[in-house]
Amino acid sequence: MDQNFDLSAPHSMGTTIIGVTYNGGVVLGADSRTSAGVYVANRASDKITQLTDNVYVCRSGSAADSQVVSDYVRYFLHQHTIQLGQPATVKVAANLVRLLSYNNKNFLETGLIVGGWDKYEGGQILEFHLVEQLYNNLLLLEDLVPVTCMGFLTRPGKME
Repeated sequence: MDQNFDLSAPHSMGTTIIGVTYNGGVVLGADSRTSAGVYVANRASDKITQLTDNVYVCRSGSAADSQVVSDYVRYFLHQHTIQLGQPATVKVAANLVRLLSYNNKNFLETGLIVGGWDKYEGGQILEFHLVEQLYNNLLLLEDLVPVTCMGFLTRPGKME
């Protein structure tokens, strides 16, 4: 086995997160490995975080960055629910993620997919990129998705 690693090479953050909407709701998925280059730091990390009873976020990139964003959003959504007396919508949660991420874009290295169900718009997934835009899609793929999985997930047809 060759032990000659280039430690000055850029580190690959190979996280895969996915969100799919269907007729009755949303399915979110993520791999479980946390790595730093060739070193696997944790084989059983949880990259899907609950924000409210009906809204979750898939986290990729820097674990510390994505965890602090999700912690702040969870706190703000809890306050929002107390003040309004009803659960926050998926769009409200996604907009909070967008605001926190964009206002700190020079300090964060993270990609997030917010997904969930609410009584107004049903199942939704919204992705945030650091260009201050919120994308609402039926299918979202982040980072490295295997080619066989990509072919299956992007084939034409109805998702029910």
